[in-house]
Amino acid sequence: MFWGKNYDSESGNGKKASIALPMAVESEGERVLLVEKRAKEVKDLEGKVWKRGVRVEQRPVAGYQNSVVYWKIV
Repeated sequence: MFWGKNYDSESGNGKKASIALPMAVESEGERVLLVEKRAKEVKDLEGKVWKRGVRVEQRPVAGYQNSVVYWKIV
């Protein structure tokens, strides 16, 4: 389920409008359809540039009373 601000099309529904009520997230197999793009640069935890022009995608994780969407290098 997804709800929230959705400013950058995080919900994967092609719209940028906020979603006030929970909606089901569409999926194909095990990957949830979120955003995939080429990052200008990827930095390490110290802020140093690790690599440039890397493909990344948003990945959701849900747990007990919390959830997060993070960028994964693909």
